[in-house]
Amino acid sequence: MKRPCPVRNLLIVPLTLAVLTLSAPAALAHSSHLEHALFELKEARNELRSSSHNFGGHKGAALLAVDDAITSLQRLVAHTHHRQHAVDSGYRADATRHHSHIHHALHQLKHARHDLRESRHDFGGLKERTLRDIGFAIDRLEPVVKHYKR
Repeated sequence: MKRPCPVRNLLIVPLTLAVLTLSAPAALAHSSHLEHALFELKEARNELRSSSHNFGGHKGAALLAVDDAITSLQRLVAHTHHRQHAVDSGYRADATRHHSHIHHALHQLKHARHDLRESRHDFGGLKERTLRDIGFAIDRLEPVVKHYKR
């Protein structure tokens, strides 16, 4: 009987995990609406930047608001209370796909704002600023989405 090769066995587990990780849908990697909103905001920013459309003159303001919201969400997600918030929120990844990351970012921002308002954590004083920046980004992305559909 042939003995198993220990080196081969050591490589099987990491390779299997890598294949499973790469084949999983991106939305499932997010543990909260905050993380999902952050991901979609980054994608929406890329979509806005690369678009030749001006979205009824709202593109510039939307980009500034998105940048501020990304900065605030990055700080909040990095905070130590975020993991507990993610558990408390009971977040389930949504498999819904929309025609643009801009639309999806708007949707996820609304969910993130709701979850953050309901959270018992202050995230070291970051909660209020993040709520303000999320609200501002929502206000700036809504007219962009209206013009996107036209």
